[in-house]
Amino acid sequence: YSGQSRFIELVDIPVTSTEGSSWAGILPIGLSVGPNPFQGHMSINLTLSGASFVEVDIYSIDGRLVRTISPGELGAGAHAFTWDGTSNDGVRLGQGVYLVRASTADGAQTAKVSLIR
Repeated sequence: YSGQSRFIELVDIPVTSTEGSSWAGILPIGLSVGPNPFQGHMSINLTLSGASFVEVDIYSIDGRLVRTISPGELGAGAHAFTWDGTSNDGVRLGQGVYLVRASTADGAQTAKVSLIR
């Protein structure tokens, strides 16, 4: 260890098919968030390759679950949700880095967001 800080950034990489191949069965869920950083509200955008039960969990950077959004069963396609920077109890969360994890029975995606006050 050289005393330097090291950071790992989670990114959502869009995948497109080439030469007639399909990625739909490989990536069952797509996730994007924005704006990032955000102050008041943030959009959570999901794309599903097929119908599935979906849960969106938001964690503090230390791994503590702070908010769960459970839209339930969703059909294939695009879906959007809004997070207002509050916890499950309605408490306004502090400035910092949070992880948004969208999961289905077939897979999960995670994105890092910064909440500024």
